[in-house]
Amino acid sequence: MIFYHIHAACPYKHQLEITCTFTAETEIVKIQIPYWRPGRYEPGNFPRNYINFSATSNGEPLQSRKVSAHLLEIQTTTGAEVSLSYINYAGELTAGNTFFDPEILLINPVNCLVYPLGMEDSPSRTTLTLPEGWKYGTSFESDTDEGREDNKVTFIAANLQELLDTPILASADLRTLKYEIEDTPFFIHINGGQLEDEEKLLADFRAFTKVQYKAFGSFPVDQYHFLLLFLPVRAYHGVEHDKSTVIIIGPMAELNQELLYRELLGVSSHELYHTWNVKYLRPANWSPYDFTQPNHSRLGYVAEGVTTYMGDWMLWQSGIFSDNEFWNELSTHVQRHLENEGRFHLSLGDASIDTWTDGYIKSQPRRRVSIYAEGAMLSFVCDVWLLQGAGICLSDYMRDFNNRYGGPSGFSEDDWWNGLKATCDLPWDHLRADVVENRGKLYGYFLEALDMIGLEVREEASANFRDAAWGSRIDRINEEWVVQNVLVNSPAEKAGLWFGDRILSVNGIHADHFFEQSLHKSPDSGVSLEILSGYRSREVRLETDGQVWMKKYAVMEKDGQLPALFHTWKNTLNVLKIN
Repeated sequence: MIFYHIHAACPYKHQLEITCTFTAETEIVKIQIPYWRPGRYEPGNFPRNYINFSATSNGEPLQSRKVSAHLLEIQTTTGAEVSLSYINYAGELTAGNTFFDPEILLINPVNCLVYPLGMEDSPSRTTLTLPEGWKYGTSFESDTDEGREDNKVTFIAANLQELLDTPILASADLRTLKYEIEDTPFFIHINGGQLEDEEKLLADFRAFTKVQYKAFGSFPVDQYHFLLLFLPVRAYHGVEHDKSTVIIIGPMAELNQELLYRELLGVSSHELYHTWNVKYLRPANWSPYDFTQPNHSRLGYVAEGVTTYMGDWMLWQSGIFSDNEFWNELSTHVQRHLENEGRFHLSLGDASIDTWTDGYIKSQPRRRVSIYAEGAMLSFVCDVWLLQGAGICLSDYMRDFNNRYGGPSGFSEDDWWNGLKATCDLPWDHLRADVVENRGKLYGYFLEALDMIGLEVREEASANFRDAAWGSRIDRINEEWVVQNVLVNSPAEKAGLWFGDRILSVNGIHADHFFEQSLHKSPDSGVSLEILSGYRSREVRLETDGQVWMKKYAVMEKDGQLPALFHTWKNTLNVLKIN
């Protein structure tokens, strides 16, 4: 047994006081700080948040030293009780971090708890001391009486996998909604402002949960918890866990408006779908998670691409999204795909590996593609092919694949594609070769699949002249006009504009005034730009060529009667029977 104690002691300093106690099995004990966290395919620089690490046994100090950024060694005696203590700095709020301030405590154990190597299968007991009057939400089993008066609660985990993948949300204002699907309890723990209609939130969550449950036929865990943080500032982030998800969204004032509320439903459906696809049904090399090193996989387009597509598809099948709202989600993927010329430079399979290299921030221009957006487009193609070739949809395939490969063994990339080939006789090998192993061919397959069900992509010039006439995306960021994208051979590229350049003036007019006055009206063909490129300012001349460079892409129904395949696709789950 490993014993942890987390004391939420210093909210203004964002500090948690943590101890870890265990019995040493060897004379030299190796202590691991996790290298990464599940749901984030990049290294986590967690060691930077560990302060004043020390080790003792029976009150006497033990010699400890670091052998790498994530690994410490402690010299002791076999059988000795070892106690580690340290401060964890919890000052950055995202859905995947540990954060503590006077209003919120979010614990993601994977980035605040260390563990002794060799004890990964050991159970643990974690005692959490909360500020007085605070409530909590978590899927951890607790052996503490809910009527406790000492503000301490103890959680039990069967092993390291459960311990590090189970978050806790606590605050004085936490409130909880509950619903059940087929006797499985679902909890919505909310911290932040009050929605105008929380009964609608409850009904919508129940609706998409019911559809997902119906699609798979069962639920792989005995309970599920949505941990929702509604913030006053703009935020959007979700992380999946075995029996829960953490979702941060804001600003709260906009959650009572349709646009951001729909975003909340979208990310919530996405994260719930991960309960099957990634948490229970996962690539073999993620089963179990190895917290000591990168867990590379070429299957990011299944883990995230299928989930992105199916999360929205489930909202459509549940009736929460209208046809046009679902088309809009497909349109967003197309827009991202066609504006990103990295699609010619990195394959979708290689992009799955390179999340560990590039992370989730802007990388080098024209270098990478998105396993989320492009993976969703590939999933749509698979969905339509399965309908045409086998009379089943991707949801049916996922249920059968889950029944076959869900559990501790996991699946390989060949398992995924061989399963598709066994389902129906279509050119799956060509699809895999062209889209996953090679570059630049996904859009053609996507258009063909749209046509098969009576949809198409319509194009029109971007309403912003900088996009349409210059071929550059220029946004106002931190009170500066920054070049975000430049298309190949566009007037912007020929003029010498590049990613990251800042526009100071246009034709001698300050950029603020020029762009505000010329938002929807293209200036004369030639303009002089003063830009700050790196640490040097220079002037460039940009000449338009009459072409429309950046466009707005919209998926919509083709004129005329929709084919039978469309109606099969739309009514796959027969929502009326589900409701």
